[in-house]
Amino acid sequence: MRFITFIDKNLIDKLFTSVRNILYCTFILAVGKHIHDHPPGFLAENQFVSYIGLPIIGLGLFLFLLHLADGINQIIKLKYNFWLKTILCFIHVYLTVVLLIMVWFYRVNIS
Repeated sequence: MRFITFIDKNLIDKLFTSVRNILYCTFILAVGKHIHDHPPGFLAENQFVSYIGLPIIGLGLFLFLLHLADGINQIIKLKYNFWLKTILCFIHVYLTVVLLIMVWFYRVNIS
């Protein structure tokens, strides 16, 4: 019956949306890193073009930090004990970073 409560409160959708956003940030970071390491074909001779991936990496980092800040803000709004909210914030940051690292190393091992 508790599972039905989670569905009614829309918590399952929030969880999957959070994971999806982390995956988007990770793939944007991966695209920026790939472009930085392997510039597009006809522009590869130009040294400046290798820096074209850095703004994309910056965008991915910005979105990642924005996601972290949003998650922490939602946890702070909960009406629970201060210590429980603190522990939940640490768990949120830890799981977000671990998911980012897992996807990043999966991408590195494929290419």
